[in-house]
Amino acid sequence: MTSSLNSLGAFVTTIISQVAAPPPNPWDTADSTQNVMFYPEAIQPTTNGGLAHLTGGLENDKTLQPRVSAIIGPGATLRGLATSLLGLFTAAAPPAAPTVDELARALVVYNQHYLPAATMENYRVGLRIPLPIERDAANSRWVLNSAQIRTWSAAFDATWAPLLDRRPGLLQLMDDADRKTDAAAFLRDNANTEDLAAALYGRLIRNPYEVVLPAFELFRQMGADAFGVALALMDFVVVHQLELLATLTGGSGFLQRLAQIFNSAPTALPAEVQQQLTRASTLLAQALRPGGVPVAPREVPETTQQLNDRGVIGEIAQVRAAELAGGRHRMVLGRDVLAGRMDVYGNYRGPAYGGRLDTAAFIAANSAALNPDGDVQIDARLDIIASIARNEGYLDGVRLRDAGLVSSGLHQWTLHVNNELLPMLLSFKEQSPDDFMLFLRLYGLEVRDEPGNATGDAQAILQEVRANGAVHDLIPVLNRSAFFGSFVNMDGRTEFPTLWAARFRMASLASVPYKAAQCRMALARFDRIIRQVGNLAVNGINRAVNEVFTSEHGVALILDHHINAPGNVRGDLRAAINHAQGLDLVFTVEPDAFEQAAINHYQSNRNMVDSITRANRIAAVGLPRTHGSFTGW
Repeated sequence: MTSSLNSLGAFVTTIISQVAAPPPNPWDTADSTQNVMFYPEAIQPTTNGGLAHLTGGLENDKTLQPRVSAIIGPGATLRGLATSLLGLFTAAAPPAAPTVDELARALVVYNQHYLPAATMENYRVGLRIPLPIERDAANSRWVLNSAQIRTWSAAFDATWAPLLDRRPGLLQLMDDADRKTDAAAFLRDNANTEDLAAALYGRLIRNPYEVVLPAFELFRQMGADAFGVALALMDFVVVHQLELLATLTGGSGFLQRLAQIFNSAPTALPAEVQQQLTRASTLLAQALRPGGVPVAPREVPETTQQLNDRGVIGEIAQVRAAELAGGRHRMVLGRDVLAGRMDVYGNYRGPAYGGRLDTAAFIAANSAALNPDGDVQIDARLDIIASIARNEGYLDGVRLRDAGLVSSGLHQWTLHVNNELLPMLLSFKEQSPDDFMLFLRLYGLEVRDEPGNATGDAQAILQEVRANGAVHDLIPVLNRSAFFGSFVNMDGRTEFPTLWAARFRMASLASVPYKAAQCRMALARFDRIIRQVGNLAVNGINRAVNEVFTSEHGVALILDHHINAPGNVRGDLRAAINHAQGLDLVFTVEPDAFEQAAINHYQSNRNMVDSITRANRIAAVGLPRTHGSFTGW
């Protein structure tokens, strides 16, 4: 009988290992089994003593002694967590510290309902695991109990053995549709304000990284009702939970979103509600800015091997449903984001990737929001923008590998000047201050308007939110470059790390307002072209560029040129006009023949990198070449 039971146990263990374990992923590197971070960060002296918490999870987290918590990074195992904790138990001896295996088994027993041990469904990147180590703030020490660890270890179910080396699941990247679906389901499953608040807070303190993206969409869908839910949520909080959340990017982003909601609270509130609001705002301020100094939130940890190159990827934009497996990857808000391919370009080295989000599909799906009045001019411009998208990079394209410092989005807007990427970011901030905060300001990036611009172009200034909370303008290019982590490498090149590439891509992947801001900026480029090219002499008469070149194919070539080499557009168009005039064509007599002759010359002689290849891609789209076919000027 015993033999049969042992065989059954081995069979069950095998089934758990084969069915419950997630498939291997590139984050499960050899150096990542201990990839955890702790709260509080500052380790206190440890001592053996009595524990108030005899079970893990968060049921008594509000009422009993605060505990030390572990935040699970990609690749971390419970055995690795136990290995990281062993020194604390050794330092507290006597009695003798438990072994790593005893400590690992005890962690499972302690948190068996929280993980839960039966399925490990919560064991994902970003999970907060409360540890059997309690914080005695009065005596500046941490209390643990080695004897209790052994007691829990003895209660370990042998069939749970594979769980000790289980790697955490990755969080879903969550595109726009995913966020909407999650938020709608959450609203459907929680019928009233208190249920919504309780369930949302439960998700938040378990894994703030997991909940932050759908929570922002949830608040957006709730509209005016978000205030009541946010206020009710604050009734569940305690100070040590808020303090922990403020140290994590997912938690800090969520708490700052609550602060935004409270800052926009309705006026003339009843006295009782006003008291709740005052308490909630005070608690948030104390957690996010203790002593008036903002807390710098931490991303989930990454190891050296996890940041290695994962293989070759192409840099040309190509529509894909998911992130490529190759290239360099980073964790942003607890999620796996491709930063791009590291390579050298002149005196620069850094990441670049053309993107995978189809510009045309986004424009089609959001045409009502991008053109609410059905303006035919805007529709015509959007058609051209979509048609040349593969040349320029898609909505999530990014590059940190040249003098432009950062290039982001469908027109590769750069950040070394004030009239490209920066006004696009300002538009994003104005249209969606919540998303701007989550995806950019959370990491210290700010932007302000630059008034008094005589060129007619929108302009803005890059700013840095420093550790003390002060905001400073970053005007010199060297200061901007340093903000994004650049350094001079051993080859003497300016090198950009991968983190900001992943952050900008995350904004594109997860934020509709960020993509919409790109489209609005792209629409404005047509007016920039008219202003910057100015009048051109045609058969002795000065004519505006939007009078001479009005075919969709011609405008697409001009737009492509202006995105990549704006200073060369006017001169190359003048040369094209001179070519048409050299064929004895008269614009007023044969405008169509004149434009086609000029465009044929222009597409073969544009002064820009990869001019012919880019022109061929545009030609392959099959845009009309007839003069007057473009109605977007």
